[in-house]
Amino acid sequence: MAQAVVDTDHLPRLQGTVHILYSKWYPDYVNTMLRRCRTVLEGCGLQVVTHRLPGTLELGFAADQVTREPPRPDALVCLGVVLRGETLHFDMIVDEVARALGEVARKSGVRVINEVLPVNSLSEAAARCGDDDRNKGIEAAVAAVEMIQWKRTFPRT
Repeated sequence: MAQAVVDTDHLPRLQGTVHILYSKWYPDYVNTMLRRCRTVLEGCGLQVVTHRLPGTLELGFAADQVTREPPRPDALVCLGVVLRGETLHFDMIVDEVARALGEVARKSGVRVINEVLPVNSLSEAAARCGDDDRNKGIEAAVAAVEMIQWKRTFPRT
């Protein structure tokens, strides 16, 4: 299935901070997502702080810690690649990361963008993490910018 190119031409200029948490596994793919994500966020005027983590499972804990420490970020972007293997490890990691990041978002009120890619093969990772306009790091950055903007304009009643 072809992936759509995400429009970055009409994103707002914002002030604020976004922390990018990323796994050290599969650096050929994750580092490209990181670079493309950072470029979009900085292009919108946001300050970016990065955190390299030992693995994808650690994203939930790190996200929780980052949202507890002042000053709290306006958003978190979590990047990683999890490759399906022959055991249930894949399912455990993917499920736990999604659960933990959702919990952090709900409890902290900080927007958490989950761009952990569960893939069946490295060719699937390459298709989503290439150095092109279909890179999932771009999509994650756009989601972060749009959610920051949404939160700032959300009616307070």
